[in-house]
Amino acid sequence: MILPGFRTTLRWVLPLMALLISSCAHKAQHASEAQVAPPFPGFSKSTHFDEQVLSYRFEPGVSVLINAPAAKKFDAGKPTELILYATPNGNTIDQTFGRKLGPGDDWHFDIQHIGAQTRMLRERMTDRNLIVAYLEADGKSWPAWRKAHEDYRVLIPKLMEDMKARLPVKPAGITLSGHSGGGSFLIGFINSHAVIPAEVDRIAFLDANYSYDTDEGHGDKLLAWLRGAPGRTLVVLAYDDRNIMLNGKKVVSDTGGTFRATQRMRERLEKDVVFSETTIGPIQEQSAMGGQIRFLVHRNPENKILHTVMVGEMNGFIHAMTLSTPLEGRIASYSPPRAYSAYIQEDTDASSPPVTEKAATGLRIPPRTSGALTGSQFAKSVMALNRQEREARVIEQARAGNVPGFMRKFVPVPVEAVCPDGVKRRGEIMVAPDYLAIGGDDDYVRMPLTPITAQAIADMMGATLPTTKMVDGIYDASTCRIGFQPLTEDRESMAAFVKSNDITETYRKKCPAGGLVGGGKKDIVLTNRLKEREGRVAIYGWQQEDGRPIQPLTIVHSDMYVDYSHGVRLVSRMMTVDGKPAAVADVLNDPNLCVLVSNEGTISVRYPDPPPEVRL
Repeated sequence: MILPGFRTTLRWVLPLMALLISSCAHKAQHASEAQVAPPFPGFSKSTHFDEQVLSYRFEPGVSVLINAPAAKKFDAGKPTELILYATPNGNTIDQTFGRKLGPGDDWHFDIQHIGAQTRMLRERMTDRNLIVAYLEADGKSWPAWRKAHEDYRVLIPKLMEDMKARLPVKPAGITLSGHSGGGSFLIGFINSHAVIPAEVDRIAFLDANYSYDTDEGHGDKLLAWLRGAPGRTLVVLAYDDRNIMLNGKKVVSDTGGTFRATQRMRERLEKDVVFSETTIGPIQEQSAMGGQIRFLVHRNPENKILHTVMVGEMNGFIHAMTLSTPLEGRIASYSPPRAYSAYIQEDTDASSPPVTEKAATGLRIPPRTSGALTGSQFAKSVMALNRQEREARVIEQARAGNVPGFMRKFVPVPVEAVCPDGVKRRGEIMVAPDYLAIGGDDDYVRMPLTPITAQAIADMMGATLPTTKMVDGIYDASTCRIGFQPLTEDRESMAAFVKSNDITETYRKKCPAGGLVGGGKKDIVLTNRLKEREGRVAIYGWQQEDGRPIQPLTIVHSDMYVDYSHGVRLVSRMMTVDGKPAAVADVLNDPNLCVLVSNEGTISVRYPDPPPEVRL
């Protein structure tokens, strides 16, 4: 039974309910549309944490990744902060961004996690949009890039304008930050301007102020910039690195390190401002100008190497971004454990810079400078050094670009096989034309190395090491074949390396210039046999004229052994399969395609990284 007057009520209520339902549906439709809002122009959707990315090359020699919140999380009504983060020496953008480690992954992916720390900041720093531009120099060294490009004072401002032009909005502020050698970019930025631009509102050196120089006017510029507006902040994270030891030797010189650099910076600034000091646990904080200057120096009472620990394990990037803001100490403390673990992604996606023509066809090495050592000079300089010291010098020279010009361009080597699915496939791997050498085109020396150093240099140059099948293919495709050249005395000495190199040159000089050199060395290779025993080097090759290897695949030697006959052949990380680009690592891990580049099925091994105590 319907009560009197209820029908009249229904006549009003039902249309109102329909209107409300329609309104809710309309809002839901808009909300749904917002969920699938397209990325910004030029950006692509990331598979992680509602983000979008843009990767590109800025020439000469800079890879850029811009990471922004997804469009649905980008509030155009709020100011946008652009953070420039310069990668440290030896690290790629992906490694600096970070991800969870999987089997065989490079340890560099797990030491900084700037991507995860940024995600935590975005969630808590709700008054602005945060966009991070990661900057990686070719050769993974900003000091070497600056040295190679004398016009960097012109290039850096151009890079800045190029980045800003790719953003959907004009940033309200800019943060300059970086770790380790990335600080060289920050100093380069300061050098590039007579006055630090007003749009810069925060500069954060994360154990990165090595190249600070009062005589260059850095302190004067920083002080003038700080006085220009009360919201500007200079942050320095450092630790007492004066007495840290590695293998019985001091890691930094008597004038080097960030502790001394921070002292130099303070000595200049306190001529004009008054510092106060507080100590909390191992951290000594030195501040001035009402918090505009914040130096946090870890006293390092246990004399440990804390270079990367301060950034990753101690939440250093988060802390540097929130110092002297209302969020200071509220997101993460400047101490372990990691506060951002829930924000670490599982794997790498489109955060990687695209494979460009340059990246696909040549090694990532800085240009060789005019004053670089010749091969003969380098050999003489390391003749009396032990293996560890010698290889450290090789890494130093390689990172600085002291590699012959002809070595820089990959040479294509055809590969083909009938895959397990019955389809015959063809492809190309791209390989260095000769074994790794130090020096210039007219005077160089091929350098045998332990596999750990070889792997580190391959990583640094954007390359990989070969498999046995690749070694055979390289020899088959070679236009210059080196004969058998055994030595029996002092096989592990630099003198033997030089003698072997001289013999090799007598063969090579009979060949046409610029050809692919095959044979002459036992290649350090990747093989599943490395899983049989830890701490081994796998060598193979040294082909005879008929192509048969004198050295069958063996793991008899430890990974600390190296003699004159070993060679480091670098192979591009990218190849083609039936005309399409593919990552060598992906092909090696594909049960069907792996036969193109492997005689032993899928391969997912690599040589160990340096131990934790040398992760500088």
